[in-house]
Amino acid sequence: MSIEVLEDGEWRSLVVLGAPETDEGLDFVTLVVGSFGGKSRWVSIWLVPDGVDEDAALRFVMEGTSGRSFRSPEFTVEQARDNWGLVGLVRRGD
Repeated sequence: MSIEVLEDGEWRSLVVLGAPETDEGLDFVTLVVGSFGGKSRWVSIWLVPDGVDEDAALRFVMEGTSGRSFRSPEFTVEQARDNWGLVGLVRRGD
C-alpha cells in the first residue's frame, strides 16, 4: 500500500521527510477483514503525517496478492476528513 500525489499532471510517490509514504513505514494500519475461497479482503488506514498539503490530489495504490494493482479515486485530505476519513478503492487494474 502506498500514497501517490498528483504533481504537474503526473502521479508520483508521496514523499514525507525524505521517505516514500508506504505501508513499510509507521503511518499505515492494515488488517485482514475476511478470507474465504482463496480470496481475502483487507482494510488499510492511513494516518496522515504532519506536513501533507491538505489540498493536494492524492490516491491510494495497492498491489493485491495476485499481483494486480488497484488505485483509489483521487481525494484530498480535506475531502477525506469531511467524509469521516473514508475513501473507497476502485477495483481496476493497470
